[in-house]
Parts: sequence; C-alpha cells; structure tokens
Amino acid sequence: MQLSETAARKVREIATQQGHPEAALRIAAEPGGCCGYRYSMALVGGVEPGDVAEEHHGVRVVTDPNSAPILAQAEIDFVDTLQQTGFAIHNPTASRGHGHGHGHAGNGGGCGCGRHGGGHGHGEAQGETQKAGHGAGGCACGH
Repeated sequence: MQLSETAARKVREIATQQGHPEAALRIAAEPGGCCGYRYSMALVGGVEPGDVAEEHHGVRVVTDPNSAPILAQAEIDFVDTLQQTGFAIHNPTASRGHGHGHGHAGNGGGCGCGRHGGGHGHGEAQGETQKAGHGAGGCACGH
C-alpha cells in the first residue's frame, strides 16, 4: 500500500484538528457486491492484535489481516479540485465491477478518514477508484 505525501499531510492535519496528532489511519476493505470493494477509513489510537501496520510520510497506517492483501497494491491520495475533494483510493486488486471509478463525493461528504465534519467516513468503490469526500458531514458513498 502507498499513502501519498499529500494524503499523509491531510491525515496529520485532521488528526491534529481532532486533538489526536499521534492517531493512526485505519483502512479496511470489504467486498462490495458487483461494485468491487467498499473501503472504510478512520483515525484510531492504536493497533489491534493481528493488524498489519506500516508508516508512510510520518503517518502510521493499519489494516486488519483480511484487508491487508486486498490493499497491498492500493494507492491512497488526497485530491482537492473544483470538481472533487477527498481521499482517492486506486486499487488495481479491485478487478471486479465496472473497471473504472466514478464513485466519489465532493465537498460535504464526510471525511474519508474519520470523524471530521461529523461524517462516518466510508466510501464505496466502483471498479478501481474510490473517492471519499471531505466537508460538511454525512456518508461519503459514491452513490
């Protein structure tokens, strides 16, 4: 798994805003029916037994043992454009589904990495790319 420097900077910013600058980013992947995988991201205080932990650009990233193989080749970035803002997951392992990503939520969709803005921070992917919104709160599902 790769966490871009931009994504790591955003995770650190959100963790600091929430008063937990040492928090780790937990990422999980679950099968999402015919749409590929459903990803969830949350800021957590520690590592659970059996977790796989990595560090990227000063951010500790943890995954559960079932999600680790699914996310092994995933690239997580943070995008901020006029059309979309949020965390984007490109996962070549997600070969099921439509084969192209159009599931995304822009401003107002709850942060993809935790509780920022009151969102519960999960996103559903279609094919290979998932973008979770960042902003006013609520679900960051791409539908």
